[in-house]
Amino acid sequence: MAAEVLVGQLEQIKRLDEEGYHWFCPRTSPSDPNLFYDEDLLDQVKNETQQEKERRHKAIVEAESRRETAIAASEILAYSDATSYQETFKDGLKHQLQRCDVCVREFHRSRARLRNTLEESHDSDEVAVFMRTFDDMNISRIASGLKSMTENLLDLPPDQRSIATAGDEGMYALFESLHCIPFLRDENLLREHLDQPFKMVQSKKKLKIPAYAPGMAAFLFSHEELRSSWAYRNMNSIKRPLTGPEFEYGVKPFLESSMHRVNVLSLEMDFLPTFWKGVHQILSKMNKEVLSAHIRSLEPNLYTLAMEHWQLDASHFADMTACYTILLTLSPADFWDAMGGINGQHVVENILRSPVLQRLLRETREEVPLHLEEKLSWVLPFMKSMKPANLVPPTRAMLDQLLKEFQDENKGYSRYAKRICWSIGLQALLCALQRARTSLRGDTVVVHLVEIVSKDHIHNLMQELDGIEKKTELQVDEQEQLVLDIIENTLVLDIQTLSQARQVILTTKELESNDAVGLSSLQTWKTAIRSMKSGHASLPTSIVSGIDGLLHLEKFTPRQMQAARQHTEKWNHGYDRLLALVGHELLDRLEAFSAEQLVELYQEQKAARGLVNLLFSGEGQIHQSTLSVFKNLSGEDNRRDCLMHLVKAFFSTTLTAVANAQSVIAKHHVFAPCSTFMKISTDILSCLCDSNDGVLRSKTISEEADIKALELFWEMTWTALETIFRQTEPWSNLGYDKTMMQDFCRETMDFADFVFDQYSIIAHTLTSARSAQGLKGGKEVGKALLKFPTEAFTNIIRWLRLRDEYLITRAVGLTAKILVRLQEVGIEIDAKAAQYIEDVVTSSEKNAKIKTKLTMNQKAELQRALEKHLGESIEITESRPVASAQAKKQGTLAGWASSSSGRSTPVEGAKPAKRPGTIDVDAWSAKSDADREKRRLAQEHDKAYADLIGGASKGSEAFKQMQAGRKLPLSKPMPATQKAAQRQQDDHKGFLTKRKMEKEAAEKRKAEELAKQKLGAGSGVAGLGDMGKDHSVKGQGVYVDSDESESEDDDDDDEAKQLNDELFGDISKTKKIVRPNVDPNGAVGLKPEVKKGPTKIQRTQRNARDMRARLAPDLQPLHKVILKWDFFH
Repeated sequence: MAAEVLVGQLEQIKRLDEEGYHWFCPRTSPSDPNLFYDEDLLDQVKNETQQEKERRHKAIVEAESRRETAIAASEILAYSDATSYQETFKDGLKHQLQRCDVCVREFHRSRARLRNTLEESHDSDEVAVFMRTFDDMNISRIASGLKSMTENLLDLPPDQRSIATAGDEGMYALFESLHCIPFLRDENLLREHLDQPFKMVQSKKKLKIPAYAPGMAAFLFSHEELRSSWAYRNMNSIKRPLTGPEFEYGVKPFLESSMHRVNVLSLEMDFLPTFWKGVHQILSKMNKEVLSAHIRSLEPNLYTLAMEHWQLDASHFADMTACYTILLTLSPADFWDAMGGINGQHVVENILRSPVLQRLLRETREEVPLHLEEKLSWVLPFMKSMKPANLVPPTRAMLDQLLKEFQDENKGYSRYAKRICWSIGLQALLCALQRARTSLRGDTVVVHLVEIVSKDHIHNLMQELDGIEKKTELQVDEQEQLVLDIIENTLVLDIQTLSQARQVILTTKELESNDAVGLSSLQTWKTAIRSMKSGHASLPTSIVSGIDGLLHLEKFTPRQMQAARQHTEKWNHGYDRLLALVGHELLDRLEAFSAEQLVELYQEQKAARGLVNLLFSGEGQIHQSTLSVFKNLSGEDNRRDCLMHLVKAFFSTTLTAVANAQSVIAKHHVFAPCSTFMKISTDILSCLCDSNDGVLRSKTISEEADIKALELFWEMTWTALETIFRQTEPWSNLGYDKTMMQDFCRETMDFADFVFDQYSIIAHTLTSARSAQGLKGGKEVGKALLKFPTEAFTNIIRWLRLRDEYLITRAVGLTAKILVRLQEVGIEIDAKAAQYIEDVVTSSEKNAKIKTKLTMNQKAELQRALEKHLGESIEITESRPVASAQAKKQGTLAGWASSSSGRSTPVEGAKPAKRPGTIDVDAWSAKSDADREKRRLAQEHDKAYADLIGGASKGSEAFKQMQAGRKLPLSKPMPATQKAAQRQQDDHKGFLTKRKMEKEAAEKRKAEELAKQKLGAGSGVAGLGDMGKDHSVKGQGVYVDSDESESEDDDDDDEAKQLNDELFGDISKTKKIVRPNVDPNGAVGLKPEVKKGPTKIQRTQRNARDMRARLAPDLQPLHKVILKWDFFH
């Protein structure tokens, strides 16, 4: 059955041969020149259409089917009695392989597939016998062709010998010999059949093959100079990298067999240089994908094999370092995965202590160039390949050798070697610092890496910078620049560590290591700052740039310190040490610089960025010292004039630096520099837009750098403002002084209003600049600028819930202005923001969607602005106020003043018991007199209290203006609510009058009843305090909370006069004080004590607020009321 199948396959391939089809490639005729495989098409694959690609792949599939049939038919060689069929197969195969180079390549690549197929169904010994028969057939054919080629070339003079004159049979035999692996592995066959024709064919012109052939890899490891030189020359001439199939078929067999020859157990010492030279050539022709997929699968392990060869004294060192450089550069992850348990420190020490390298470093007479840079080219790829967490040990080992050991005068190293090692060591240190800066965020690895610099190398580094102040930027050499960059990055890492430690303390309330607080040694800071001298600005630039991260640091507040006192105190102490160095050392030295030197420093963008960050610092000492430096630079005496000089002289530099400082505040949500930010930014905007001397009013902005700087400044100003509006409430919970926070809120609102007022000037400037460039202006510029206030708008409108009337007024005004401006340029606010404002406007006492303290005028202003912005009206639902069930008003002295004895305190709410349905006639008869007296006393009390509150605040002037404004009638009621508002006010007044009459009648009744109760009753017995009063703390936060109960208008009037005792956030309500239930109705003196059992003495529980009220109550309002009494009649 099998024989019949083979005969059928032979007949099929014979028929294909007669029809012109190629057995092993997609070509379908003898003269078909088309190429189909990717490795043959090279870059043409990128340009082919989808249809061409599909047609090509279809041809490849059909060719694979023909190839499988031809390879299967080769099994006829196993039948010794099928001689005629074997000859038919051999003749057809010879015909196929002497007309197509692609068929030659694909046929020999199919050998491994044939072997694997046979092993699936036959015994391995039988397969081995068959494969020898198969190989003998191929070798015989190749040898015959090479013999024919030799004979043809021998008949020609040397100058006429070439591949063209060798004949087709010889030419294809030579090409096939470079693809037949059994032939290439047999040194005797090569020497007997290949070497002579191979040499003769290259007598006039060197032989060149356009693709990677197995013969190239085989000859890379050959001792024959003719073969190896041809292999290197041809491989270098091919510009594309090796493909996966080419490596597996043509390189891997010879590479693995060569690796076994240099194994430490069976090492061929004379072959070692040849091996690593060939590996270097192969690796140079590989890309990351092929290297990752195929080099790792080699057996034995190429990566660890090298570790056995570093200590061998041979000429292989240069090629080994080149191989390591390629492996580390292309695929560092594969490198360390293959190294297994071998750590980076061991690799560094093994290479740098190589006897070959040691000899080269001591070489003083160069017979040939040493090229030490190439021998150490692996250092930087090695540092970049290390995982950040593993950086410290190999970095320390590397620097100890390059910066210390190889610089020792007593070790005999040449000056050339010292210079190269010093330079590469600096590059390695800088690389490690930069990797830690970008990949790590200040942990113990960073601390130890900084300590390597500060404890082991800082003094040697600073010696490199001796005289740096005398050199201009162009005169600074490479090594000096490396040291400057190392100092900058070290300072950055120190601050980064301090920042990370602060974040860890806030998050976890503890630190894993005390060193993680950072600044364990300030040696780098001290040495670098004290080396700074007046002169050129190279070193000051690096230092100032390195410390610009100080801006986003601030001390822990007392409330934050309560959670982790030990760690926070240590952190604050380290921060203070750092500020002292910056303030007393750095800035004082900079202040001693001349104006010209400071100008040179400021012209460096990163130095300007660092100085401006220090100017924005929330620490007063740092801010003032930096301001003094700028005053020295500008020659001006005050802050605004100083900033005006900077804006005029360095427009783009200054605005870019200011924008960078603002972005730091916005990114890190830091509170300390916010107040300084608003002051400096106000001055900058004034310098730009002031009607008298504003730069934008007198200068035309045309440079692209200036335009971008102005746009960036506007963007970052609003970004920082948005952060402040969003974060003020969380900041207020950190324990800052409430007065300071109140002033901060007012500064913020004033600043936001001021910034938005400058929109028109900046928009006009940018429109003119863009128009001059031929770009669109007008609305497009307006939209671009107003995009940033729009993003902050959602947080701005949250401040409509504030209690402070001054802040409310500014918030309403700013909200309305933004809405109008956005409508002008066609920007619509977020739907949630629009709904929020509508809820504020439509809220009423009955339906308080959002609780605010806005007046009807303010709501009307918001409604008009929102209606104009949205282009639609807002409906207001009418509602009537509902009387509160709780007594909110503070009790007066009317009851006590009208009593005859004054020996007891009236108890509000302790009414005489009456039978149901009883009419209080006494209250009716006393109503008229009590009414007049009550009104007089209440007016005096309210006036005194308003005077007290109004004068106690920094915003008293604003308060008085608001009071005056509230007395004025509504000038223009909202169209949608005019009638509703008037009706609501009328109903409100009637309700107040009725409620006041009822309360006064009740108090008259209490006065009459108390007159009877006071007879014989001593003071202070029971009923002290206001029993009917709700003492819960309400209305004390800056924001109005939605869960507070509704208040009447007269209560609102009182609350509007009160300062905000607390800031942002709910305040827990104090519990009512429970008094003894005393019923003194009709009693003369005290009721007799009736004991019902043993007396249990229980200590009264009082909180801090109760004790403070008992010991030192605030009686100032009472004193003012008493002082207004008329004692003399």
